[in-house]
Amino acid sequence: MEQATINGAELTYDVTGSGDPVLLISTGPIADSFSPLVRERAMADGYRSIQYRQRRMDGNAHGPAPVSFAQHAADAAALLRHLGVRRAHVAGHSTGAAIALQLAVDHPGVVHTLAILEAPLVSAPSAADFFEKAGPALDAYRSGDRAGAMQAFLGVVSGLGWEACRTLLEKHVPGGVGSAIANASNFFGSYLPALEAWRFGPARRRPSRRRCSR
Repeated sequence: MEQATINGAELTYDVTGSGDPVLLISTGPIADSFSPLVRERAMADGYRSIQYRQRRMDGNAHGPAPVSFAQHAADAAALLRHLGVRRAHVAGHSTGAAIALQLAVDHPGVVHTLAILEAPLVSAPSAADFFEKAGPALDAYRSGDRAGAMQAFLGVVSGLGWEACRTLLEKHVPGGVGSAIANASNFFGSYLPALEAWRFGPARRRPSRRRCSR
């Protein structure tokens, strides 16, 4: 993987394949969560995949305040400029989906198409139930048990329970469990507060000038 200074932060990124550029914005806990997709032949043979580790992942930046999704979106746009990419297909998962949505609002010119996977909209009716289930994970983090907090959180979001989740992660994203646990302070201390402060709805959407045909 390579590194570049983007908006004052050192970001690690990897570019593979050739063809239309695709920016893959991973979920906060697991830096390389899109790796299984990149390994698929249809992706590897037809697209230029751009994966990167967001600000503060892997200890690449520090600071007392949470990083906003607007800042993450600005970093994504700047990384594309650094790579000489004018427009890209953009796919984001979970907190990465929130960043992708913010990117489309703040930097619409760089987004060719947008794929949103499990966007964490706190205004959705199901959000309260989710955070109630995630309560033990948040309590564990507040008590200083970072590993236990991340294990409990991933068990909730996967719906599998921790052991089944751990087995699946290690099968498809080798090292993903260790990455998630190492990133626990960043996730609970930055991504979740940023998510709580983030608002996205019809008022933030830019009207489309094109109709989608089936």
